Amino acid sequence: MNALYYTVAINLSNNVNLWVKANDSLEKYIFRKILQQKIPIANFFKGSHKFSLAMRMMYWGKSFVSLQSSNEYKHFMAPSALDKEVFVGIFNSSIYFWFWELLSDCWHITSKELNKFLINIEKIELNIKYKLSHLINKLMDDLNEKKKYVGTKQTDYEYYHKLSKPIIDEIDCVLARHYGLTEEELDFIVNYDIKYRMGLVGNTDEED
Repeated sequence: MNALYYTVAINLSNNVNLWVKANDSLEKYIFRKILQQKIPIANFFKGSHKFSLAMRMMYWGKSFVSLQSSNEYKHFMAPSALDKEVFVGIFNSSIYFWFWELLSDCWHITSKELNKFLINIEKIELNIKYKLSHLINKLMDDLNEKKKYVGTKQTDYEYYHKLSKPIIDEIDCVLARHYGLTEEELDFIVNYDIKYRMGLVGNTDEED
């Protein structure tokens, strides 16, 4: 039986102690690199460019540049069309999924996981934003190509992010440059919980 470990990470922006579900020293280093950004991603939810984010998550973050009608999604604002694609890239990334698992109830995205995830959108290099934009358009096309019509009360389509993991891995590679992750840290992120996320252990073909 696996033990669940908690450790304290210091939020460098306001010196608040956070309890996170992590025991590996590598995870602590990655967490601290995120905290060094100092500004919550939610601080940049302003402007006129809307995107959708699913507020329920189990194995994959689901965010779209187009507005989703399902009541599982909320719509957020971005300062520009380019920043909207950056947000969508972040919320589909494995680095956000990993961060969310450390803090969350492992079921919902709440204001806590939005306010504690730090990234200074204004400090992201323009070439990184453009690379994320390219990859997000690639991901959106891939997800739409592989989606399945279900026509339930909750949603019209199911999206299978695990089938698009190679593109999501590329997104994480670009984000790793912004956060200054080492190759070892990036390898940890892209392979985090991979057996469960890819449905190899204890999961069905239905994606959550």
